Amino acid sequence: MQTRMGLCCPAGMPPEGEQEGYSMKTIMIGDYIKRRRVELGMTQGQLAKGICTVATLSRLEAGIQTPRRNRISALLQRLGLPDSRYFAINTQEEVAIEAYKKDIVACNVLERVEEGFEKLQKLEQLLPPDDNLTRQFVVRSRALLGGLDGRYTHRQQMEMLLDAMRMTIPDFSLEDLEEHYYTFDEIKTLNQIAGLYLAEDQMEQALHLYDKLLNYILNHNQALLCRNGLLPMVLHNYTRALNIAQRYADGVRYAEEGRRACVEYGHYQYLPGFLALLGEGLHFTGQDGKSAECYREAYYIYRATDDYGNAETCRRDMQRYLNIQLETPEL
Repeated sequence: MQTRMGLCCPAGMPPEGEQEGYSMKTIMIGDYIKRRRVELGMTQGQLAKGICTVATLSRLEAGIQTPRRNRISALLQRLGLPDSRYFAINTQEEVAIEAYKKDIVACNVLERVEEGFEKLQKLEQLLPPDDNLTRQFVVRSRALLGGLDGRYTHRQQMEMLLDAMRMTIPDFSLEDLEEHYYTFDEIKTLNQIAGLYLAEDQMEQALHLYDKLLNYILNHNQALLCRNGLLPMVLHNYTRALNIAQRYADGVRYAEEGRRACVEYGHYQYLPGFLALLGEGLHFTGQDGKSAECYREAYYIYRATDDYGNAETCRRDMQRYLNIQLETPEL
């Protein structure tokens, strides 16, 4: 018996090429994947690498097998397609795995290291032996959490992240970034690797990797990757590296692009960071009036979101660079 998964697109979000006369359309997920793969000139082997077997992808495209949802999401991400336009039946195991992943991301953001490691251990106990996609997430998260409390050195984190990349791209090499298509988690892993280069003062390697990542995102469905927060993430870290390297004119350009992307796509968590980076870059390119305006905006956004540490950094930078003293309101 054939198992057919429908790709149900709500009104206003038709698949590419399906806009005319559209109201509500259901197509087969396998057809959707195959059509996009052929458009990109990808073989089944290139798309399936590290995600599933070629035979599994072939059966999916033929509509006779439905892999786990995380595998379908990874295939769609590599194709530069949104992975939220379809509906799939989740098992209890898949629901539990996704819940743990969300909790672990929150632990990373809030720097709850011990809690994060505990949840990683529970997540690993749920994983099927062949779920290398979630195992990649586990290794990436372990490297990030372990870096927060110093239990892993930069070198150890780098080795872990490269191992994570090779879970899905066995022949991965940093010298051959252009040779592959990437999932969201793979892009986040590469971003972490660039951040480690920056932390180790390997500026040339960091800037090179950020530049490659940015070019990949801009050339592979920029709007999709911006909606998912990957473009602002890479732009923010790239701009920070450019400012550290004193390439302020480039930093101003990318910070302004990032600011616009935050406003257009609603990724306001990065907005004050871009404004602060703009303030720094504008000062060092001789635009102190605009610099002061950006610093003030960043300062008050940070305070409004209870990020008093970064707010204080903005206040000090204004005093140091611009000789402007902001009064600190009482908490």
